[in-house]
Amino acid sequence: MKNDTLTREQLSALESYAGQHGRTWKHQLWHAWMNGTCYGELMQIRNQFGPTWLTRFNLKAAVAGRRAIDRANGESE
Repeated sequence: MKNDTLTREQLSALESYAGQHGRTWKHQLWHAWMNGTCYGELMQIRNQFGPTWLTRFNLKAAVAGRRAIDRANGESE
């Protein structure tokens, strides 16, 4: 069964990648996935969710959701 939730590490990897690659980060990540030039959590995300998942993914919403969950659980960022 597929888990549809990113881990903290996966979300952090996406945040980092987006920060390094600017506004076209999704396009660049998709190409890295297709060319096999990414690794670690980024490749785990591709394997877990598939490349089409990226088109629907909203980084800002995911980060906000994770922060809300952490606050509700009394965890710091």
